[in-house]
Amino acid sequence: MDSGGYFGNRVIELSGIVIHPDFQNMGIGKKLVNDALNHFNPEMVTSFTRNPSVLRLLEEIGDDDIFNQNNKAFALTLPNVTAEIDGYNYHIDRFGPNGLYGANDPAEQIYKNQKFMEKFVGLKNTCNALALAVNIKAGETK
Repeated sequence: MDSGGYFGNRVIELSGIVIHPDFQNMGIGKKLVNDALNHFNPEMVTSFTRNPSVLRLLEEIGDDDIFNQNNKAFALTLPNVTAEIDGYNYHIDRFGPNGLYGANDPAEQIYKNQKFMEKFVGLKNTCNALALAVNIKAGETK
C-alpha cells in the first residue's frame, strides 16, 4: 500500500501484495488490505492490475459500482493512465514485454464466467494493466 502523497493522502494505491498460492483464498490478502485501510483511513483505493482477485476485493470494500462514471473519471486522473478501451481505463505498457507474471498471468483466470482478459480486452496485451479507483465504504474496516 502506498499513500504516496497524491491527492492529499486521501487515496492509497493497492500494489504489490502477493500471497503465496498455497495460502490464497484464506482471507490473508483482505486482512492485509483492511489493516492498511484502518491505518491510513483513505477515502479511495486505486490499483493497476491484471488480477481478478484485486478487482473482487475492490468491489467488496467499495461503496458503489467500481465502474461508475465517478470512479472511472477519477481513475483517468491517475499517473500513467494512457488509454480507454471498451469503456475501461488502462495503463498501457505498465509491464515489460513478457508482462509481470510470465506464464502465470492472472488475467487468464475466470471473472464472472469469462476470462478476465476477455472481459477487459486491453489486458490481452500482457504489458497492460487495468486502472481502477473506488470509494471506500464508510465504516467498512472499523
